[in-house]
Amino acid sequence: MAEVLLPALPVMQDRVTVGALTLALLPEQEIVSVRPFKGHFEAVTDTVRKALGVMLSDSFQEETGSGGYAAFRAGHNQWFCRGPEGGNLTARLATLCDGRASVTNQTDSRVRLLLSGGGAAAIAAKLVPVDLHPSGFETGRVALTLAGHIPVVLICREPRLHYEFMVFRSLAQSLFDDIHIAMNGGIPNSERV
Repeated sequence: MAEVLLPALPVMQDRVTVGALTLALLPEQEIVSVRPFKGHFEAVTDTVRKALGVMLSDSFQEETGSGGYAAFRAGHNQWFCRGPEGGNLTARLATLCDGRASVTNQTDSRVRLLLSGGGAAAIAAKLVPVDLHPSGFETGRVALTLAGHIPVVLICREPRLHYEFMVFRSLAQSLFDDIHIAMNGGIPNSERV
């Protein structure tokens, strides 16, 4: 009889707490990459706006719409759209953008971690070369950066208190460990918060 393979969790622990800080694995959410073809950006943007209530913005700011949908720029001519699990976002966008954009499901390749609590900005700052001051990195702001040696998408959920790290699934455990070590004051020349 064939063995049934069940997907493994991307990290061994789904939550750790150190003092007032918590690092948690966020629930899976459908994530779709949208890359408009040359000359079709305006049409694709209009289609996504009508279907999800969000814009494909040129800035690195997450746009949120009704029904749990969101979109943010994820690189040159690339946006990530997110929606609730079971919403068939990939199929819906593939149909709506047919012939005008490349639509690729990224759900199983990306993992989201949330660092939250007093001192979250200090811990995040140990790992990312991004100015996290609230005047420049406010709620919904997105940065494509590195956390140590790991490529991440960093999203500010609430300045100084809540930061979401989106990482490739294969690097999730390494990022989880790095953040946990930083939470325990394990980064050289840094203080425990």
